[in-house]
Amino acid sequence: MAAKREKLILWAGVVVFAATIFIISIFKYFRFGFNGFDLAIYNQTFWNTVHGRWFMTSINPPSYLGDHAEWLIVALAPLYALLPHPLTLVLLNIIAIAVSAIPIWLIAKIKFSDAKTRLLFPLLWLINPYVWNLSLFEFHMITFAVPLTLFAAYFFLKDRWIAFMVMVAALLLCREDMAFIVIGFALLAAFEMIRRRKQRSAVVKWIIVPIILAIIVFALDQKIIAHFNPDGIYKFFILYSWLGSSAGSIASAIIRDPLKIVLHLFSLTNLYLVLALLLPVLFLPFIRARFLIVIAIVSIEYMLTSGGGEGVIIKTQYAAAFLPAIILAALEGYERLMNSKAILKFIPKEILPAIMIAASVYVWLVYGPGIGLANGFAAPDARAQAMQAAVALIPKNAPVVASVDALTELSSRQTVYPATYFWIGKKQYGTSDYSVPIAPEYVLLDQKDFVYFAMVYPRLDWAKKLYPTAPARLRSFLENGNYGIVFDRNGIAVLKRGAGGPLPFVAVHETKPAILNAINEKMGPLDFLGWAPGATGMHLFFSADQKIGKDLVIKINGEFFPLGNGLYPATDWKPGETVEIMPPVATGKMEMRLYTVSGGLNVASDGSLVFGLDTARPESDIVTFP
Repeated sequence: MAAKREKLILWAGVVVFAATIFIISIFKYFRFGFNGFDLAIYNQTFWNTVHGRWFMTSINPPSYLGDHAEWLIVALAPLYALLPHPLTLVLLNIIAIAVSAIPIWLIAKIKFSDAKTRLLFPLLWLINPYVWNLSLFEFHMITFAVPLTLFAAYFFLKDRWIAFMVMVAALLLCREDMAFIVIGFALLAAFEMIRRRKQRSAVVKWIIVPIILAIIVFALDQKIIAHFNPDGIYKFFILYSWLGSSAGSIASAIIRDPLKIVLHLFSLTNLYLVLALLLPVLFLPFIRARFLIVIAIVSIEYMLTSGGGEGVIIKTQYAAAFLPAIILAALEGYERLMNSKAILKFIPKEILPAIMIAASVYVWLVYGPGIGLANGFAAPDARAQAMQAAVALIPKNAPVVASVDALTELSSRQTVYPATYFWIGKKQYGTSDYSVPIAPEYVLLDQKDFVYFAMVYPRLDWAKKLYPTAPARLRSFLENGNYGIVFDRNGIAVLKRGAGGPLPFVAVHETKPAILNAINEKMGPLDFLGWAPGATGMHLFFSADQKIGKDLVIKINGEFFPLGNGLYPATDWKPGETVEIMPPVATGKMEMRLYTVSGGLNVASDGSLVFGLDTARPESDIVTFP
């Protein structure tokens, strides 16, 4: 009866965790919160695969195999085919993370005789802040490496080689760099043999076979990725640009200057990452750290990137590589602590579980979702409702350029292009040109995207030269295709090829038009000429006396809007003409000011991406009207 109750409690925790995350994800989906590209890329890849176009994607064309070798997609495709929808992938992702509590419990059963202690570590897993971050973020195949790594560890401890190798094979199919985890297990086996925990006769099975298999699969994956990538390279080598541009040059740099590598590995950024990852488990892995050997190589992989182990790792899918080994090392550290008579005499061992749970909750509030997660249950606001209406206008099979927020919902089709790459004309990291071989029938534009472009692109070396030319290129594209507005609401516009008509969000007048509420007030380098109410929001009129050398955004009642909306920014304005912009703001008292901005994206409590301003430099005085 006690064993049955223990299992019931375990499964109840798994189900409650999965259900809670999935409900939040449903709300997030209908608020267009899956805006980090990844779910859209995977959903289109799965959608094309189940329709016979294996691994094809137009988001990062032509094949997803040009990004990663994630062969497990083939195994999951039949499940996706039952209900081909982005939320199907989200649910599979959540289930993989939730059921990871099962192998943790199985390993705890090896270590502890007490049911409460055995359930402690599955509980710590299910309340771990980084597990929540991982679950709430976009879909990723690396997530499936989490239960596979944990089951591999269980079979390793049980000395069940065949079952262990099945998990190893599945890990290698999960993603190309999971070969580093497999090699980590081989290093762990070697460490155990040195300590005489395993027979030396097992060296072939537990060390040589996994290492050789991992190296072969990793080498083949690299060849396949380079073949399917139009640039003929593994594009993520760009993350190691401070070392070189290829595997050979990176390896050569490591050999030539090992001190430089050591100093980089022990940078404050990397040390901060280590401390942050171990804080929820009270640094117990340091007491018995052998399972950290499993992530030794993959840790170097992440920490050797140009930026090192940045904080984004604990907010996104990247934590999946670290969390299994950390929870297992914490479990073994706790075991050693409980069996020690010399450690922690000043803290009763009975209250240590409560302290660990409290630590996890504290980190959950600081580095995890935090109390802001309560907003995850919010219903779609007016802007999200407008986006839903815009998406509903676009036929299911029509080729489309999609705004950042709408990309996921429009990804269940053969051809969808992200506005991010489409606008700048370059692929991810600016590695090569982003071409559009099939003319999109529809273009969905979102004013919010152009604020993001203004924040990010001018600060990227590869993009800052292209940035000034992007608006003219977009205008030319829309004019050549005779695109016209078929939807315009809340800063979101849908344009259809052949429909004809003016551009959305902005109008250019060669001579000053009649303005309902005409004034003439100086706003930095611009003249504010007046305003008039319109069907989709306020119409604001500006002019410039001379050429403007910097891109400007306008802040109205606390919210930033693009000045020209990515179609006709202030840098393109000609002296003497009047430019009319149409931000989606309600009529009434307004306070506005011009800014230049820079920044990027931050991960919100529910895993969606939101603007993060680094700087917002005022370029005018505040103007208030009426």
